[in-house]
Amino acid sequence: MRLKNLLRRLRERRRDERGAVNVVLVGALVVIMTIAFAVIVPLGHGFAERRSATTAADAAALGGADYCADRLERAYQTAMRSVNGWGFWAQFGKPISFYCAGAPVQAQRFASNNGAALTGFTMMPGLRFRASVRRHESVAEIGSHATSRSTAKMDMRIGACVSGGLFGIRSGGTCQTFPTMFNPKTGEPLRPLVYSPIARIDTELVVS
Repeated sequence: MRLKNLLRRLRERRRDERGAVNVVLVGALVVIMTIAFAVIVPLGHGFAERRSATTAADAAALGGADYCADRLERAYQTAMRSVNGWGFWAQFGKPISFYCAGAPVQAQRFASNNGAALTGFTMMPGLRFRASVRRHESVAEIGSHATSRSTAKMDMRIGACVSGGLFGIRSGGTCQTFPTMFNPKTGEPLRPLVYSPIARIDTELVVS
């Protein structure tokens, strides 16, 4: 009987010990999960805001570049429709910034549509447009707003070209920004001998 009682007491003791261990483990898991939640949620929020800022900056840079490319293509089309050399060459020979004056407004619109404010927009050499943005929503956990910067560029594919910072038309492997031939009787500037009837200008994001 004594042996049976001893065995029973040992089994009861082991059950009590297992119960105590389980309580400790549950408590430890609760603490770990609480700490993890407190750390991961702010990190996740911050990551999402940075990603949103990048998206807004990309959209702003491309929006500005697309606007400029569209204006240049329209000027080219207007030149093609001109009935004389004066109207033709009036569309060329101006700085690229002349055609792209409204690009920052378009960049701001695209940034705003993606929950951000445009903090900077610069046209750089190489037909590049750099946009900087700041998210409207603040990341409370870090006490600041996510920011980002992106750069887009234009690529003159067909017809249009740039020489010395001036908009021109590609003819015979050269970029003409002003007339080189004139009607000897009227003095009217003549169109190039060879040129494309259309212009194609592509845009793309590039590494800042």
